[in-house]
Parts: sequence; structure tokens; C-alpha cells
Amino acid sequence: MKEAIFLSLALLVPACGDEPTVSFGLDINALASDRPPEFAQGMCREPGEYSSSVAVSLDAPAEGEYNQLFLESDADAEDNVYHLRVYIAEEREPGQVWWEPGEILAERTYDHEFGERSEQDSFVVDYEGDQYTVNVVGLPAAGTCATRAADSVDAVQ
Repeated sequence: MKEAIFLSLALLVPACGDEPTVSFGLDINALASDRPPEFAQGMCREPGEYSSSVAVSLDAPAEGEYNQLFLESDADAEDNVYHLRVYIAEEREPGQVWWEPGEILAERTYDHEFGERSEQDSFVVDYEGDQYTVNVVGLPAAGTCATRAADSVDAVQ
């Protein structure tokens, strides 16, 4: 019986590694021009991601209102890229917290070379009179994010 269990596990482990993953990562942060640096929103996409989407809210709405501005990254393991976009959300259903992208304010795609070279990109998005600066740093396969803002990241899958 023990041999059958070990054999099953031995066959299962290699099968788990067949799913493609993105070979690099991204360290992303965004900050509104009217906020101090400690209020930057961060997102870490470490090397080895597969097909998943992660989003973080960038705006600070008034009490009782919902967040409208989101930064979202999609891992595309088949093409070994990350798609990054900043959008104004539209409510999916009134009163719900799940959002659908509405107007896209900025969109970028980062590839393997960007990550392996630890390249940097920065762009500014205007929303309701405020400017949001988004900084993106590529992470090589063995890289890790400089800052972890796990508490500020909302996973959407």
C-alpha cells in the first residue's frame, strides 16, 4: 500500500510542473500626486506566475462611496508577458464590490526582456484632477520585490 502511495505521488509531482508560468516578475507601485509616499499602493508579481489577474484600488473615495480607479495586472504565461492597465471601474451589480473595467486610461505590456534586464517604466494617469504616477520594475527569474504591499492588494481571479 505504501509503495502505491509513493508511486502515485511520484507520478503526480512532475505533472504539476507542466503548466506554463511567466519567467519574470514585476514590482509595481502607484501614488497620487496629492499623497505622501507612505500611501503608495503596491503590487508584487513574482516570477513563476501563471494565468491570474491581480488588482489594487488607487483612489481614496469619500466615505460611503466606492473606489473607482484600479490598477490591474494579468499574467499571460502562454506568451510570457504581463498586461498592465489602469481603468475606471463600472459597477457590475449595484451595491456589490466586484467591478468591471470601464474606460481604460493606460495600458502596457511587459515582456521577458523587460524583466530579465530589470528595466524600469513610469507613466502618469490623470483621474478627476489628480495625477497618479505608476512605476514598474522588471524582476529577473531569481528576483524578488523590493517592497511588499500584500495588505493593499486585492486578488481577483
